[in-house]
Amino acid sequence: MIIYECLLELHDNLFFATREMGRFYETTSFIHNYALTYALGYSGNNIFPVSDYFCEEQIPKYKEHLGNLDFYVTPAKPLDISFVFNTFKFGEEDFFLKSTISRSNSPKLVDSYSLKSEDNKNKPDFGKVKEISVGSKFEFFIITNKEIENIPKWIRLGKWLSKAKLEIKGISKIESVKKGLYKSNIPINPIDLINTKLINFDIIAMPPSSLINNATIDGGYIEFESNNKKMYLPADLKYRF
Repeated sequence: MIIYECLLELHDNLFFATREMGRFYETTSFIHNYALTYALGYSGNNIFPVSDYFCEEQIPKYKEHLGNLDFYVTPAKPLDISFVFNTFKFGEEDFFLKSTISRSNSPKLVDSYSLKSEDNKNKPDFGKVKEISVGSKFEFFIITNKEIENIPKWIRLGKWLSKAKLEIKGISKIESVKKGLYKSNIPINPIDLINTKLINFDIIAMPPSSLINNATIDGGYIEFESNNKKMYLPADLKYRF
């Protein structure tokens, strides 16, 4: 087993709606492992999955895209993080929107955008967003059974496709799996665990599935060193749904 230790540094503000409270949209301080996996694919490395550019229905296809991968990307935890608040206001280009959707010959799109109604005139959307600011740094890991070539140096994340620099800080080769009680050093997507017992943990509420942090776990684990510090990760992490 090979573990790539990855350092992520933001070169743009990062926004994704972890919580929506009225017209206030908040970005949490952790990055979900689904988002990171897709972001690695959009960089051009074809071993990572890429979701469809356009979907008529807002239905995720995580199982189809991630279920058969032979590697695993963990969620990212913040190492050095700060936030910024921005206000937005925008309106649709009504003529362009209607003409584009009308040409699509899709009844679902026509109905969902109410193109037959004239009630939605001149109603701009506005609100305030809490974003992670430029310079914030995160750590995550890629777990695989074979070497991955051409891990990207730059990826894009979030609603605005924010630019982020990716650096491989270390590579560890694991020869054996241990079993017992341990405390994980990284946030975990609990859906991806198997044959483990969660003793205690902190919940990070976020879609599409909440993460856990500071988890004490009883089960199989792998141990390695990172920056002269012992790291402990669950042994059987795999995308599960």
